[in-house]
Amino acid sequence: MTAKAAGWEKDKISPGLFTLRKVGDTDYDILYVDATKQADSVKGEGAVVKLLRSGEKEMAFYSPLPRQHP
Repeated sequence: MTAKAAGWEKDKISPGLFTLRKVGDTDYDILYVDATKQADSVKGEGAVVKLLRSGEKEMAFYSPLPRQHP
């Protein structure tokens, strides 16, 4: 699915950046650069990205980050 077909638009709120990446046949990761220009991934933080549903023109994902303890 192309970004245009998915309805993605350029983020006008912050200098952040998000990329959804397919890893292998069934795994996904979300890569991001935050407002401080630090790059990271949700899998790198210990999260799992789950595909909840997929249709002809949409995909829905769920990725809870693990709790951080001080």
